[in-house]
Amino acid sequence: MKKLIAGLLMAFMMSAGLVATTAVPASADCGYEKCSGTKTAAKVLKAKARFLARIQVDVGRTGKNRGPLDGTLTFSCAKPLKSGKIKQISYTEDLREGNNVYKFKLRPKGKWSCNIVYVPDPDGPYESSSTTVNVKVDNRNG
Repeated sequence: MKKLIAGLLMAFMMSAGLVATTAVPASADCGYEKCSGTKTAAKVLKAKARFLARIQVDVGRTGKNRGPLDGTLTFSCAKPLKSGKIKQISYTEDLREGNNVYKFKLRPKGKWSCNIVYVPDPDGPYESSSTTVNVKVDNRNG
């Protein structure tokens, strides 16, 4: 009988607006948000041809998700010229899991600063990351 009276009293108070109940929304571990971070590391390798940049790029996972990494790598390289202008070259390639050495031409010779950005698949759980390396390009073979 006590439960019946308490239930009726609670129903009356709720209908009158004197008492409100709130529920905490359910949260998934990694629902619709980007919750798995990435870390991009790059290493410059010795070039085997003229004006060639060889960069080894490793994209690692820092969150709980261990699914496959899908996305692209964007290489944005810049070099100040003697005239005071800045030469810029941009290069985009799909991320490769096995062979992670990327090669592309940089002209003229000299020291280039390359910013490497991992852009994940928009539907995936990963965040973007970036790193910067300095590349020295020669006009000699090997």
